[in-house]
Amino acid sequence: MNRTTALAKIYNVKAGAHPSLPDLQGFGRREMAIEPSELVSCLIYQVGALSGFLKLHGLHLNHIKPHGAIYNQSARSLPLAQAVVEVIKVFAPHQDEDIAFVGLAGTAHQAAAEEAGVKFIPDPHVTALNDTEWFADLDYTPEGKLIATRFVPSCDQLAGTELLQGNTRPFPWTVCEKG
Repeated sequence: MNRTTALAKIYNVKAGAHPSLPDLQGFGRREMAIEPSELVSCLIYQVGALSGFLKLHGLHLNHIKPHGAIYNQSARSLPLAQAVVEVIKVFAPHQDEDIAFVGLAGTAHQAAAEEAGVKFIPDPHVTALNDTEWFADLDYTPEGKLIATRFVPSCDQLAGTELLQGNTRPFPWTVCEKG
């Protein structure tokens, strides 16, 4: 996280958190039964780690986008989506701090954000490389489709930066890198 956050500052990239369920072996991609209060604690722990590095580098948290299974679970469950909003409010306790909820439009994500007055940015739930999101630690087919696997190897963030700089497509809205 430290290296990625330092690179975000160098390249003037807004940083967001992409917290997941505590599913280490499944990399947060397996659904778990979790109460909203448990989810709040889990997400505060993860976002708090990133927030420390952001503070170290003089950056601010721009958005929170749930990762993997909790993205889907919270899209279907208003109480879980409200838990994500609660975490956003922990890290943006003042009205002038604008931390967005990046989520799936027309679902509990949007409803929870709007209900609480939190900025909402719709995410088209990307499955292919497009103008919205690029996953720095995953591979793509030649057609630009995401290759999702259970095993995610570590990646070289600098190589990812070089790939983005050499990319002829429009720059993605988010670059997702786990680290």
